[in-house]
Amino acid sequence: MLRQTVMALSSRLAALSEECSTLATERDAAIAHRDAAIQENDKLLVILSQYKRAIFGARSKHWISDSCLSTPSAHRRLVPPPTTM
Repeated sequence: MLRQTVMALSSRLAALSEECSTLATERDAAIAHRDAAIQENDKLLVILSQYKRAIFGARSKHWISDSCLSTPSAHRRLVPPPTTM
């Protein structure tokens, strides 16, 4: 009886060890994917910053604020600069 329990526990331990290894591999892949997405996001933010500078100029007060970028695209809008008369 004791021998069967030890064999069952050893088998279960081996299965859990293999599952842990598989999960660690999946975790590492997810971390690598996240890091690549963060890097791509940083590149896109630089491009967006350059685009805003090209459209509105270096010192314009009429840039789209970064907070507008987090809202759904249907609600985004450009506010035109005030006209002077």
